Amino acid sequence: MDSKRTIAKFEEIVYGKKGQSQWAMLEDTIDQLYPGIPLLIRTRYCQFTETEFKVCLLSCAGLPCKEIALLIDQSVYTVNMARTRIRQKMNLKELGADFSLFLKQKYIENIDPSNLKS
Repeated sequence: MDSKRTIAKFEEIVYGKKGQSQWAMLEDTIDQLYPGIPLLIRTRYCQFTETEFKVCLLSCAGLPCKEIALLIDQSVYTVNMARTRIRQKMNLKELGADFSLFLKQKYIENIDPSNLKS
């Protein structure tokens, strides 16, 4: 059984045929864990392609390249190239700079203190 058919069967079993797409569920889950981070990425970096947005969001959620590649149905090479373009578009000059850490810092700066529980 090839990987695309396996993934399709998995999605059918786990998510149902007419349910929300796998990506929409992942994005909703990440938004629940880090409220507003998908919106932060989309608004601050509107120049990202859809693949770059997905790679960026999943990287911020702590997923490694291989898992990201599987989830967005791309090769590991494509994910790594997207990560390079993300760094370039974010003007992170250091080779291999951690854009996830940079975004998490921006996320923390944008959290409304009144929403935090003491």
